Amino acid sequence: MLTREQNELLTRVGPGTPMGELLRRYWHPVAVSSQFKDHGTKPVRILGEDLVLFRDRSGRLGLIGDRCQHRRAGMVFGIPEQDGLRCAYHGWMYNAAGQCIEQPYESTEDPGSAFKDKITIKAYPVSELGGLIFAYLGPEPVPVLPRWDIYVMDGVVRDIGSGVVPCNWLQIMDNSMDPIHVEWLHQRFTDYVFEHLGRPRRRVVREGERDERGWRHVKIGFTVFEHGITKRRVLEGGSEEDEDWTIGHPVVFPNILRTPNAFQIRVPVDDTHTWHVWYSTYAPKPDSVEQTPETIPYFEVPIPRCLEPASRTGLCWITTAARTSPSGTRKAGSPTARRSTSGALTEGWSSTARYSNSRWRSRCVATIQ
Repeated sequence: MLTREQNELLTRVGPGTPMGELLRRYWHPVAVSSQFKDHGTKPVRILGEDLVLFRDRSGRLGLIGDRCQHRRAGMVFGIPEQDGLRCAYHGWMYNAAGQCIEQPYESTEDPGSAFKDKITIKAYPVSELGGLIFAYLGPEPVPVLPRWDIYVMDGVVRDIGSGVVPCNWLQIMDNSMDPIHVEWLHQRFTDYVFEHLGRPRRRVVREGERDERGWRHVKIGFTVFEHGITKRRVLEGGSEEDEDWTIGHPVVFPNILRTPNAFQIRVPVDDTHTWHVWYSTYAPKPDSVEQTPETIPYFEVPIPRCLEPASRTGLCWITTAARTSPSGTRKAGSPTARRSTSGALTEGWSSTARYSNSRWRSRCVATIQ
């Protein structure tokens, strides 16, 4: 069980907080390329900061503060120009580096004025990779954007989904380090829901045969590696020769879960919200059209509000949308439930895999210190 002080240390992500400063030293996705192909603007909230992502008419991306330095007008209403974003209020224009490069009336009144050279707006580096737009909010030198295999591998098709989950990012990462919840939340609870829907139970398929024993863990393990922690499991009827044990599921520090064909990326929006990104790859069908980053399909994952007032049940239902993958495979997510934050962070933790979660939190604390 975490103390209040430990909880504050690990969950607060705003500017100047220990965890916020740590997370700012990593690249994070802030948008999907297929949803931002043309020039325009998009509001972005990440790590407790309100920003504006823009693409100018030359195709260049920028991520800047959300308010013009002149009269605090919203830059989300800005006009994309060839070399930057122009404030809609009085026309001040900023480039992707945050430098004010035009002040129309001021230069009309005083053509020799250098006042614009003194004006800057907050700005962060932005880069595109694999159909995602990433931002780096930390100090220089700017690290190289990691080219993880999922983003760059050939011979696959991809899709990207996302949704804003109303809880702290570390609550989701705590879940990633807990193998046992799979057999209860994703199986037994799903069985209960499917029973009411008149649908067959979900079961593991081994060697082409449906195994009615389902997902029951007989062994779990955790291994620290260069980039994080790998969680491993042996299910009833399986062995340590299975990929669930020999390969496992890497949890890439600080906020990525790798499953066999996908990433789940948990981007801290602020202390009580997380932008959850599902980035999946599939074997292409023979007639599949080659994808570009701008044509990777995108879907929004519905995250309904509480079925009952949080004060009565404390539960919000979070469901993954059923969808058809680019390879034609039907994917249906299982219902899951999370405690409503009710606008506040949790005071402590409860997890079956306490040892693994303790190690993950200890790694966070050690990295901060």
